[in-house]
Amino acid sequence: MNQHTGTTFHDFSICQITTKNWSFHEDVVAYAEAGIKGIGIFRPKIENINLYEVRDHLLKNGLLAKSMISLDSLTGDAHVLDHEKINAHCKYIKECSVLGIQNLVVVPGNLNGRNANLVEDLTISALTELVPIAKSYGVTLALEPIRSPYFDFMNTLLHTSKIVKNFSPDSVGIVFDTWHLWDEPNLNNIVKDIINYISIIHVSDWRNGTSIHNDRMIPGEGNLPLNEIMRFVDSIGFNGLYEIEIYSEILWQSDYREIINKCNHWFNGLWTRH
Repeated sequence: MNQHTGTTFHDFSICQITTKNWSFHEDVVAYAEAGIKGIGIFRPKIENINLYEVRDHLLKNGLLAKSMISLDSLTGDAHVLDHEKINAHCKYIKECSVLGIQNLVVVPGNLNGRNANLVEDLTISALTELVPIAKSYGVTLALEPIRSPYFDFMNTLLHTSKIVKNFSPDSVGIVFDTWHLWDEPNLNNIVKDIINYISIIHVSDWRNGTSIHNDRMIPGEGNLPLNEIMRFVDSIGFNGLYEIEIYSEILWQSDYREIINKCNHWFNGLWTRH
């Protein structure tokens, strides 16, 4: 447990979707210049780049890749285990290993007309297939619940906890996204129950009056009780990854360096403000 004495700080990373219109190479240079130590890889940005070039560019700039998001789903739209999806995720796991990434963010996907119990079973089956491979490469599969209506399956931390408890926390974790989950009933008690499973906390802020997926705000500039949420998870022993992840049509058209600096200022100031 961390005691907030005014000297405790944590590192954080920025997911590349935050600076959507920059290239991978631009992201790396700008994050490093701002003193950011970690980067969350948004896989579409590196899809057409040689993986070893990606690794070398990170090393050259002293930046650590902390996570990767692929945008693919575990279950596709089939009624049986989709081995193409399994093979794709095996590829992502190996890419994470090359880049030194510990957390691969995964999502089951939508129901696509299927029964929710079936999709839950398929999710568990897919994870069961992937866990031994991920463990052999030192990668944790971090399952992310996404609020309705953007997904129609696994929308809550409570539902996600039911799935991950079939596995050990070092194999399958959870992404606790503050934007998606802040208003879940009984949130603090659920978080306490599964704190050892939380691998990543995704951070962005909520614009009052809108719930549009691509209308998030810089932390500290919206209406979420982010300070309380962050200090709470810290106080109960969270020792995973803090990562800024901002989807915003407005901010994607703005000054990215200003966004990075504001995020840096907010995050580092968080641990000294009371």
